[in-house]
Amino acid sequence: MRMLTTLLPIDEGEAKIGGYDVKRNPKEVRRHIGYVGQLGGTDTEATGRENLMLSGLLYGMSKVATQKQAEFLIDLLDLREIIDRLAKTYSGGQRRRLEIALGILHKPDVLFLDEPTTGLDPQNRANLWEHIRKLKAAGMTVFLITHYLEEADELCDRLCIMDKGVIVAEGTPLALQGVTRYGKGGLIMKILFEIWLLFKRKIMETIRQPAWTIMGLITPLLYITLFSPLLKNLTVPPITTSEVLNTFVPGILTLLAFGNGAGAGYLIINELQSGVIERLRVSPASRFSLLMGTVLRDIVTFLVPSILVILIAQLFGFHIHLFGLLLMFVLLSFLVALISAWAGSLGLIIKQVGSLATVLNGLQLPLTLLSGVLLPMSLAPKWLQIISHVNPLYYTVEASRVLASGIIDSPEVFKAFAVIVPLTIVTLCWATRVYRKAIA
Repeated sequence: MRMLTTLLPIDEGEAKIGGYDVKRNPKEVRRHIGYVGQLGGTDTEATGRENLMLSGLLYGMSKVATQKQAEFLIDLLDLREIIDRLAKTYSGGQRRRLEIALGILHKPDVLFLDEPTTGLDPQNRANLWEHIRKLKAAGMTVFLITHYLEEADELCDRLCIMDKGVIVAEGTPLALQGVTRYGKGGLIMKILFEIWLLFKRKIMETIRQPAWTIMGLITPLLYITLFSPLLKNLTVPPITTSEVLNTFVPGILTLLAFGNGAGAGYLIINELQSGVIERLRVSPASRFSLLMGTVLRDIVTFLVPSILVILIAQLFGFHIHLFGLLLMFVLLSFLVALISAWAGSLGLIIKQVGSLATVLNGLQLPLTLLSGVLLPMSLAPKWLQIISHVNPLYYTVEASRVLASGIIDSPEVFKAFAVIVPLTIVTLCWATRVYRKAIA
């Protein structure tokens, strides 16, 4: 099934779905199939209706068509009473019905169901059987994987029994008992639309979990309040609070950018384990879109608290130079994109929160300290200054301090953009490949 749904590459042989070769034309195959995996893939932090709308729009349906089909399925699958509740409040049977609605919303030629009744009680299993029969009666081809012989006997017109990857029997149950809407040239618009949909999904997820945003704001303010006063006496005579903040705030914003991007790795593992990533990967949405939805969310959730930090720091003497700050935010947004794509891809590769935390924590400390986020590297020994020049964050911090002071034509600014922008592009290309090949 994972090969037929394009989740695994085909090593040998061939398969066609809807007239399209699965190996040579996986994108067209995805447009003609629906998929309900064992993990389901429901976004539990969204309502049932939001899940349906996102799925339909990603498959290229218009908003009106998506709403109309969603209403039809809501009634067909008895979801009316729960459709506007968060999916995490659903029972197992209710969530399974929603997952089937997600799989058939775009009217696929073939619906793949991977053990859809596993874990359901007898009543919910019987109800789900009835819904699958309705889909068959409507003319849809259903490809069902099950370990329950009675389920196969009840639902299937044709059976294929496999043992250790080999087909050992095939036939009827009785016998075995003895369209995109974007048009030509619209690829860019399609990708932009997908990114917008996935970005909105991630923003809503953030809004519903405000603790992350609040802590993201509190952390830099604590640094400014508790650490920056210690810097006054580093020179003789002591420097003013304003001078301290002009040096310290850009470094703290770089630290915030790194931490904000790194969080993508942990979130992606959660979605990987819940099946959300698998469901999205089976959709015809571009892998680049799946990546950039999260990246853009991380950029926005970095910019909002950063602007608040700047405004609060101004009250204590931080000088605002508008054009310099705008260019600094552009540079730091590239950094967020770089770290978010890198951390998210590591999450897909490593798949374990503990292992990912070990990698990220092991790299974050030397990278941030050697960048001079807390103390300028000019205060460090010569050998540390030499090592810091191989650290991309160093160039970001140095340029941010120059830009925050209002100087936009400094060589430090050119160096930072020359390092961070190409590195971000390379990382996004690599991350897109990881999203394309990663297996849950």
